[in-house]
Amino acid sequence: MRRRNRQNPAPFRCQAFTLAQRQNGMKVTTDACLFAAWVPLGQAQRILDLGTGTGLIALFAAQRCSAQIDALEIDAQSLAEAQDNFLSSPWADRIHAIHADLRDFAQHGSTDYDLILCNPPFFQHSTANPCSKKALARHNHALSSLELMQACKRLLKPQGVLWLLISCASFPAFQACAQALGFHRGQRLSLSTSAQTPAHRYFVEWRLEPCNESEAELQIYTEHPRHSPEARALLQDFYLQVH
Repeated sequence: MRRRNRQNPAPFRCQAFTLAQRQNGMKVTTDACLFAAWVPLGQAQRILDLGTGTGLIALFAAQRCSAQIDALEIDAQSLAEAQDNFLSSPWADRIHAIHADLRDFAQHGSTDYDLILCNPPFFQHSTANPCSKKALARHNHALSSLELMQACKRLLKPQGVLWLLISCASFPAFQACAQALGFHRGQRLSLSTSAQTPAHRYFVEWRLEPCNESEAELQIYTEHPRHSPEARALLQDFYLQVH
């Protein structure tokens, strides 16, 4: 059996674009692909992808809509790789790579986004990965839940929508911050590997205006590696092949 090279992973090839991922602390994951394919984009004209990494979420969004998309990333090497991914895609004129710390960007950047999408660092009170890039991408030591939510509140239009991909364990912390800042929770999707396993991720919607809470579920596989019909329907316009 051929082993995967974790130090130099191969590019992740989709139907319309390719994601190089050698310089990024957070590689392409099925969870992020499903999030990017599922999250409602509505009629958004301006979208912000926070912590773009490889550019996955920004590129999925660009394929699904005609919005202008800003992709923010604090790590310079990760952003350079994402920029290359954007430039080689069909939507290079609509995706703008921005090298900045979110806290600084929220103070001096645009404040009229219709939609913010983010797969934030959500591991709390845990031993950070010895790789500094992975630690920055996965752990919230550098950016707390509260700081992230504060920045998002400043950057959104009053009618704007924030969608986060977070671990189930981190949801209470994000929810407490959201409530303290005046956010209202909308839909929450529970993502599990299969119908026999508990949820491990949430896709969560927060709005500044009052909205109704709702719940949904999604299983990735019926039996690994065969995707569930719902997951297959979401990924079929992106993946080269969906089992």
